[in-house]
Formats: sequence, C-alpha cells, structure tokens
Amino acid sequence: MGLLVVKQSPKTALVEQNRYHARLMAGELLEKYPSSSISVFSCGQTALSELRRNTFDIAVIDLDLPDVDGLGFIQLIRKENHHLPIVAIGDTPSEQAAAEAAEAGADEYLAKDGFFYVALPDVIGNLFSRLSSDTKKRSSAGKLKQKEQAALIRVTAGTLYHEVNNPLMTILGMTELILNNGYECDQEVAKKLRIIRRSAQRIQSSLTRLSTISQPIIKETPLGKLIDPKKSRASAKSGV
Repeated sequence: MGLLVVKQSPKTALVEQNRYHARLMAGELLEKYPSSSISVFSCGQTALSELRRNTFDIAVIDLDLPDVDGLGFIQLIRKENHHLPIVAIGDTPSEQAAAEAAEAGADEYLAKDGFFYVALPDVIGNLFSRLSSDTKKRSSAGKLKQKEQAALIRVTAGTLYHEVNNPLMTILGMTELILNNGYECDQEVAKKLRIIRRSAQRIQSSLTRLSTISQPIIKETPLGKLIDPKKSRASAKSGV
C-alpha cells in the first residue's frame, strides 16, 4: 500500500491496555481519518499474533503493557517487520525516553502528557510525510547509483574491446593466413588452428556486443555477477 493511500485511510494497530486512553486516541484518529480502520489490543501477545497474521499501515504501541516489556515488544516487531511505521506511547516526557524508544525501533515517541491523544493524528501524519520523503530520496539515490554503475560498465566494456580486439585480430589474421594460403601443416595442427579461429571469432562477437551496450543487464552465474550481452542489447533497443 502506498503512503498516499495510507494518509487517507490508515489501517492502525492500537496497542493500549488503558481502555479510556485507547478510546480517546481512536476517536481522534477517526476524526482526522474517517475511513480508517483501527484495531485495538489491550495486550502485547494478542497484538503480536494479529500483526503477524494481517497487514497494518501503522502501529501505535503503549510501552506499559501488562504481559510484555514495551521496548522489547517494539524490538520484536521491528525485527519481523522492517517497514511498519511505529509510534511509541510512554509515560515519561523526556529525551531519554524518546531515545530509548527510537533505539528499540520506534519511528516516533509521544508522551502521555496532558491531551496527548489530540496530538496523535498530527504525529502520524508527520511520520507518513517523512517516510514518504525518505522513500523518494532512497529511490532517487538508487537510480543515480544505477546510472553511475551503468556508465562505468560501458567505459570498461569499451576499454576491454579496444585492448583485446587488436591482438585478437592478429590471431585471426595469422590463423586465416596459415589455413587458407597453402602453408604445409598436418591435419591435427590444422584442426587445432580451426578451433583457435572459432574461439577467437566467438570472443570477437562477444566483444562487439559488449561495446554496443547502453544499459547493461547483470545476471548471477556460478562465477559471480556477469553482464548478459544478449539481454543488455535487447534492453537498450527497447529503452528499458
């Protein structure tokens, strides 16, 4: 689910043992996100089972739970789900409490101070905006890295073509000269020369394909990651 959809109607897991606080927070969330879906859990184990079984857009977790340690609970969720946004709710309005929640894996921390539940929808909205911005930045950085890698591969392929093609032409020229111009050699030598010629021609063909690649496609092989010349050429033609 994209973040734009999440902002309009987030499916929220609200883990809060205090029913009164849970009702207040759910009411504020529904006021800002009328079409949202909110599942309320009063204990960690029930919430964990549901989080494993269903997909949620965000989890709001009270750190003071009756059956599990709140910070440990967040650590477990974060270990199992790297992308789920988490807002931790705690009794202590301090930077240390916020830092401990962040270290456990929470994206935001909200202290139960005064009318804290009124601030919850804005905290979630700001979190979604930040995560959306971070996702776009990572995507742009990834595309830039791919372009840089593709440019480096093209330069390497071009250099390889020029460095290898010249001695390869010498090998092909010499084998053609010996085989086609009446030089005396026994059948076994001639057979080996033809093998050399075919191998050199295959190398030359591969070098030619590599030199024309505009967007390389990498494939996994037993020898490691290698360029797939055929798919790279097709990709370049189709503009993929």
